[in-house]
Amino acid sequence: GTMDNTLIIEIVELEHEISSVGDRIKDIEWRIKNGEQIPGDDRTKAIDKKRHLKKELLKLKIKQCEKLSVSLGT
Repeated sequence: GTMDNTLIIEIVELEHEISSVGDRIKDIEWRIKNGEQIPGDDRTKAIDKKRHLKKELLKLKIKQCEKLSVSLGT
């Protein structure tokens, strides 16, 4: 149903956001390695954000699994 679509869209959006934050972390690390002065908590903030997003993603995927098992009648 539509609920499943909403869930799938949320999952896709979260996965995109996680990879964007991952790219940002790589970029920050590259800049630090190349001697740029980057505030130390920029990387920490990005890593925390990624961890938080991954936790949200996990919740959504579990919800999706629960929905699947309900619709399959198991």
